[in-house]
Amino acid sequence: MEHKKEIKGYGGRLNILANDIGDLQYDSLALFLQALALKLQLDSTKDRLRGRKKLALFTHVASDKVGGSADLIMKAWKICEPHMKEK
Repeated sequence: MEHKKEIKGYGGRLNILANDIGDLQYDSLALFLQALALKLQLDSTKDRLRGRKKLALFTHVASDKVGGSADLIMKAWKICEPHMKEK
């Protein structure tokens, strides 16, 4: 797999992508972060199996931290949820 330098539709403007992701409702943001954590964990496993120990370690730790962020954002959602109006 080849890692990309930019995401289609954003033309390298990662700050705009970050804003768009950050504007997600917190429950959706938490799901995104969980999916990202899983992707990083899968990459870590592949790197470990290829003997890339340091890379696997760093992506594993990153996965844990992103997953932890997902947990915190879900807690923020639980605070906001009662105040959200159905659209």
